[in-house]
Amino acid sequence: MIIHLPPHIHMNIQISSQNVELKPEEMTRIESKIKKLTRYFVSTDTSTQASILLIKTTNHHNKGDIYKTEIRLHSSGKDYYSEATTSDARRAFDTAFLSIEREIKSVSGKKSSLFRKGAKKIKEILRYQK
Repeated sequence: MIIHLPPHIHMNIQISSQNVELKPEEMTRIESKIKKLTRYFVSTDTSTQASILLIKTTNHHNKGDIYKTEIRLHSSGKDYYSEATTSDARRAFDTAFLSIEREIKSVSGKKSSLFRKGAKKIKEILRYQK
């Protein structure tokens, strides 16, 4: 499914599951959370691809069901990946989402600080040329 965002960013979100039945409200919740990640991308990004995989499995060393969530995101030539495994499907997604959001913030923060340092240097050079 393709979700249309602001005119400069289009995100292709693919949600799949194994051994788990996803309700429409869960799909909507996942889509809205993933759409929030677009605010960290530069306006020159023309398309962003997100792949979310929800897996219900049993771990032989633990009792009950184990849920694993994998989130893969590709934007501007960068790949981001996050996964989480817990006994609750919603918590597994939330943990993986927070992890990938933290990774994206880190990368975008480094880009902006490099830009600021460069801009500061240019400003100093122009100030001393007068």
